[in-house]
Amino acid sequence: MKTTQNTELTERLIKDRGMEVFLNLMEAPATAGELSDRLGFSRAKINYILDTMLKQDFIALHSEKVNGSVVEKCYTSNANTFHLFFGRDNSEADKVSAILYMLDTMKSNLIVNLNNQDSFHLGMVHAKIPPERAREYMERLRQLQAEFDDENLVSDDPDCRWYTMAVSLFHGPTPSLNLDERN
Repeated sequence: MKTTQNTELTERLIKDRGMEVFLNLMEAPATAGELSDRLGFSRAKINYILDTMLKQDFIALHSEKVNGSVVEKCYTSNANTFHLFFGRDNSEADKVSAILYMLDTMKSNLIVNLNNQDSFHLGMVHAKIPPERAREYMERLRQLQAEFDDENLVSDDPDCRWYTMAVSLFHGPTPSLNLDERN
């Protein structure tokens, strides 16, 4: 999601389940009616979330269709990448929703690439490091994500292809077995 100065508004959007709307618009453009049907939210709630995200420039108007006297607006995400920082104040449902979306997207894309001639990298690393070092790594990951975002701005080359990078850094349980040491 684009970085915003209004963190309170972003937090409210997440708590109001706006993240689900945003993630759906990252997948494909949609109208308020389509989002309401897909997510099971009231039309009023969808319109509130869309209006808020439009004001913050998280989404944009994709197209308009005139159907008799009704103008149907179709919206799309303004971002191809996003990052979230969840704290103790966020509900478990908010966190799980974002995690499941990312895992499902990764799983689908990895399975497609299994039969593809292109190579891909999949790795999991466990490291015992002090918290200040973890903060340094997190900052480097943010910088790398910013580089990916900048690439999106200049990718008019027809030979460019989409790549997905999913990264998380979190305090986890101590691994009982280092997979590199098994062989």
